[in-house]
Amino acid sequence: MILGHDFPSPFTVPPRIGFFDLATGDFRQIVGEGFWGINGVAVDTADGVLCTDTHADSGVQFYDVKMRTVLVAKLLPGAQPNTLTAAGGDIAFDPINKLFLVAQRFADGLLNNGSCIQVYDIGGQYVETVYGLEFQDGFNVFPTHIALNPSRRLGFINGPNLNDSLQAFTY
Repeated sequence: MILGHDFPSPFTVPPRIGFFDLATGDFRQIVGEGFWGINGVAVDTADGVLCTDTHADSGVQFYDVKMRTVLVAKLLPGAQPNTLTAAGGDIAFDPINKLFLVAQRFADGLLNNGSCIQVYDIGGQYVETVYGLEFQDGFNVFPTHIALNPSRRLGFINGPNLNDSLQAFTY
């Protein structure tokens, strides 16, 4: 089991990631990459890759689960110093095509650009951006969630009204 959390501090600090082995009870914690809280987490259990995104720096990070080390840490498209508009949200993993999909409330960090999904491979390399979505993750009690049908490369995300609508997208 993998747990991501921010560290109680009055300052913007890197998050902590906990690795808990349910079989042995072993718990280990590392200092993660990025700054402040973790917004989304997804794991590729077959290849041992963990993907997270962090709030304050609008970053996305990829970790080697077995070694508990960072593989790649980068900023999401549109990330600028001292702004949170490019921050990611929910992350989903497509186990067939080996892709991580990161919800970004403001596409490329631009307030009037709609929402998008940023797609990365398991090595942390950018693949594509899916534009044309509208969701409001972070402004509602119910956060945005991505659901995938990997065999059809089809996804769904709630919104624009998070309470009663879905948007379909392909990637």
